[in-house]
Amino acid sequence: VVLTVKAIDLDEGRNELMTYSIASQCAKKTLGESCQSGNIYPADGSAPFALDRVSGNLILIQKLDFNKAQEIDLVVLATDACNLVGTAQVQVTVSHVDDKPPTIQVILVSNGAIREDYTLVSDVATVLIMSPVSFSVAIIDNSTGLVSDTFYLLSLGYTYRMRLLRSLDSKVQSSYNVTIKATDSRNNVAHSTVSITVLAVNHPLVFDNTTAFVSIFDNTANGTVVLRVHASDSDLGGNGMVTYELPPSNATFPYQNNFTIKTTEGDLLVNGALNRKVAKSFILLIKARDNPTNGDPYYSDSMIVNVTLLDPNGNRPIFSIQSSQINVNENTVMGTRIFQITSYNPKGVPNGTVIAYGLAPNSAFQIDSVSGWISVVNILNNSATKRYILNVTAYNGFPPPSSFILTINILPGDTVGPVFVPRSYTVLVMRTAAVGSHVVDVKAVDMYSTALRYEIVDGNGDGRFSINPANGTISVLKQLDQSATQTYTLHVKASDPTFYSKWLAEVVINLTTFAFLNIPYTFQVQERLLSGTIVGTISTSLSYTGQVFFTILHSNPDDAFAMDSSNGTITTKKALSAVTGRYTLLIAATYYLSDQSTPTTSIQQMVNITVTKKNRQHTISAVFILYHHH
Repeated sequence: VVLTVKAIDLDEGRNELMTYSIASQCAKKTLGESCQSGNIYPADGSAPFALDRVSGNLILIQKLDFNKAQEIDLVVLATDACNLVGTAQVQVTVSHVDDKPPTIQVILVSNGAIREDYTLVSDVATVLIMSPVSFSVAIIDNSTGLVSDTFYLLSLGYTYRMRLLRSLDSKVQSSYNVTIKATDSRNNVAHSTVSITVLAVNHPLVFDNTTAFVSIFDNTANGTVVLRVHASDSDLGGNGMVTYELPPSNATFPYQNNFTIKTTEGDLLVNGALNRKVAKSFILLIKARDNPTNGDPYYSDSMIVNVTLLDPNGNRPIFSIQSSQINVNENTVMGTRIFQITSYNPKGVPNGTVIAYGLAPNSAFQIDSVSGWISVVNILNNSATKRYILNVTAYNGFPPPSSFILTINILPGDTVGPVFVPRSYTVLVMRTAAVGSHVVDVKAVDMYSTALRYEIVDGNGDGRFSINPANGTISVLKQLDQSATQTYTLHVKASDPTFYSKWLAEVVINLTTFAFLNIPYTFQVQERLLSGTIVGTISTSLSYTGQVFFTILHSNPDDAFAMDSSNGTITTKKALSAVTGRYTLLIAATYYLSDQSTPTTSIQQMVNITVTKKNRQHTISAVFILYHHH
């Protein structure tokens, strides 16, 4: 109701009753403009006002527009019962109101390209919204039409900070398209579309196995592949491209130069002469690194390969690795290939001899006899069977077949939390290890998070060990027990912000006393003795079942001495000369557990050898003059 018009009739009774009506309505674009037929509203209901015929209330029935009419003139009629009519002029002035919709300005950080590790408290964009009246604002996900569950706006008056509600993952979603919607109190709406690109971040890589065991003949030809290693990287593209490296030989790893590795495939190949008479076994160090393309620093990991040299007279197929353990989800579709067995024929087996693979009968898996691929052939159920141990055979016609043990862990279908790779660790630690000494690194992988936290949950009642919660490194925390305690068995849990590991990692720590006996070592040997002459024997203490391998690391000029790797006996390799006088050798003793399934512990000791002159026999001639006394 804009106003109420009222007419007065001097009559009384029924004659004084009146009705009201509008005769005409005229729109004037400017004040004072005259009414003409062109600006008089037609009688089609488009006029802005209506008049209540009884009360005389003037009612606004159409929205006014200041730009079309600044003033509206009306002629109002009052009619009594005798049809006598009175008129009145009504003038309505239209006031100007700013009713433009809100305006939105978006200023993106880094042009809308943000890293997937972008912090939740950092701004993705600054949003400026201007409106003459109050308004509400929302971020709409264009893919769903719903309010975004990834971004929100932090209000600072007319300025808003666009921020993250949750962490980003470029592998799950690499871009977002959202609309910022502002609605004012007059229901005017403004939109602004924002595109966000998620940049990948380089994540750590990890070897599938921290140790591997390889048995090869010592006459294996150069270029022969003896092992394929693999490091897993969850990244995509260049960030996930892994390259492998075999560092040069050194005192700890003296046989590195006898092998080479394919940079991208991870194939380990023989690249030099091997001699089991010199060393029946040794260890190699392999490193892997990723190659980030986004400017992030690279990550690397390393593994140990235990190499055993075999007698070349054997003819059975040789597996690339002797055993393996893999994880398979119970939801794996039947027919899926999960693991490939590889082996090769030793030297002496005719070229072209076919190796046929076999698998002990079981209901869940089968093997292709030619390719060695193992496939799922039945429904897997973690609740019914959590682990399969398969005995794989390789036969080339020379009995008996070679055997390979494959352990398959069946993971629940809803497994999304951290999983330890591997799940068990066995290590050897010296009883004399200093506080803070490194014991072992346990590793867990999680497809949804890299922010894992590690915790020892049992087996550490006396607090001898500690674990770095961020990276899983176990160290000596207190002086180790010097009594009869032989073994500690720790169980480690890994957790991420949402889940904890469904399995615990088991860490078996065997304590040992491993040291050289009867030191210092000082030996003497005469010059010019035959090759193979025993110079002396090195010995060590053993407090845990295992095997010791001895090696001359360096300071062996002219290759003058040899060492039996199994018993520590040093012998000459050629006739020596006292002119040299003295040799000082650096000896290493490397200790393995009996099953050779753990990394080794090595100690070193100097040995002094003096070459003495050989006694020479001299022939003395004498002339005797006899005097006869008469």
